[in-house]
Amino acid sequence: MDFTEQIRELVSLLDKNKDRVTSEEATKMALVVPVLKVLGYDITDPDEVIPEYTADYHGLKKDEKIDYVLCINKKPKILIEVKSAGIKLPEKSSQLLKYFVAMKLKFPVRFAILTNGDQYKFFSDFEQKNLMDASPFLNINIDKDIRDSEKFQLKIFHKTYFDDEKISVDALELKYTGILKRYFKKQFKEPEDEFIKFLIKEAMKPFKIMATKSYIEKFSPIVVDAFRQYINEVVTDRSKMLLEEARKAEAGVTEEELSTKEILRYRFWTQLLDLAQKKDRSPRQNQAYQI
Repeated sequence: MDFTEQIRELVSLLDKNKDRVTSEEATKMALVVPVLKVLGYDITDPDEVIPEYTADYHGLKKDEKIDYVLCINKKPKILIEVKSAGIKLPEKSSQLLKYFVAMKLKFPVRFAILTNGDQYKFFSDFEQKNLMDASPFLNINIDKDIRDSEKFQLKIFHKTYFDDEKISVDALELKYTGILKRYFKKQFKEPEDEFIKFLIKEAMKPFKIMATKSYIEKFSPIVVDAFRQYINEVVTDRSKMLLEEARKAEAGVTEEELSTKEILRYRFWTQLLDLAQKKDRSPRQNQAYQI
């Protein structure tokens, strides 16, 4: 069974278990342990998975315990702090930060995870060595909506493929990508004045438009509209291309059959396009969105 199939079965198991979980300990056993198994760790081997690891460090309470420490070749690599299922995870975790520092004094641990059994936040020390960053470089929800890209990102933490240096390089890129995606999402929904000023200055340079308050107010809906139209065009072009490939394959024109992945990709883009076209729009927007 490949990793994708394992994730599919895992999602089904977690979905069945999560509504019956009522405590942190139950979250560990019913939700977190199955994830560790899929990631290749033997939870019965204390050389691989250490539960309730004592964090002995000045500033921590006596006998403070780390929920799990994952080891590879008997060397600690990942810290995991578990919260009860259903509890909203904080963006920052001072408790996990303390654990991270405590472990750094003994072992070169580079990664820490905060989870409630559904959502997983991955942290490292990119901003200041040996001090865990305040914000995660990766957020993954292991549920029915998990993306293929997130499955791939999760796989790099599998015991078989784990590579500190490679993950550090990839993780830093993920951190920056995540920041940019959140920014784009925010601008797509409600562009900030500074963003609109930048567009007026750069994109509208030939028209010599000044970024006055009135022009900023005027351009705000235009920017949102332009975003939507561009996404619609990209989806439409991709959908048409995949549809043409599918038609050729059915007619036996192509040399190779379309892979399952290509067919699923086609379905995704066509469904996304259909969804975009069903959104409520003004008459002007509807006209602009006609294919």
